[in-house]
Amino acid sequence: MPAEMPPWDCLIRQHQRRVIVSLLGLGLGLARARDVAQTAWAHVMEKHQRGELAELQMPGLVIAQARFIAIDELRRERRQGQILVPLGSHEGLSGDDPAALCVQRERASRVLAALSELSPTVQQVFRFVCRDGLNCDEAARMLGLSTQRVRQILCEARKRLRVALEEESI
Repeated sequence: MPAEMPPWDCLIRQHQRRVIVSLLGLGLGLARARDVAQTAWAHVMEKHQRGELAELQMPGLVIAQARFIAIDELRRERRQGQILVPLGSHEGLSGDDPAALCVQRERASRVLAALSELSPTVQQVFRFVCRDGLNCDEAARMLGLSTQRVRQILCEARKRLRVALEEESI
């Protein structure tokens, strides 16, 4: 058992946007990304409470857990032949509240606009790592870049997405 529980509320407030942005990069809608992020935080908290984690490296640990959950769900849906809801569709988004639907569409369009402003190389790196689940080494080999350059590109892309999401708080 860990000696002391970390201040989870503070950690969640500090890192939640990064977790959600990484899930948006996989192609999840905002509402679904929030659900997966919440599940990931719960898994990490449970593992910490059981003493299964030697150290807490934030936000990487939660992002990795969230991506694992999301990729697993996406694979399961593909195997079952389910079709993902397109970003422009309102099906599967939270409730029938038109105001919430407008906010979700606005946020999704901000993220898409921010992604479309990135250079083709940055988009390709982001797609390989955030959507296809490649690690930085694999993406670097495929693109003929250094691993450090791929990490820098990802950092820059995520920063732009955070700025786009921060225009109106998640």
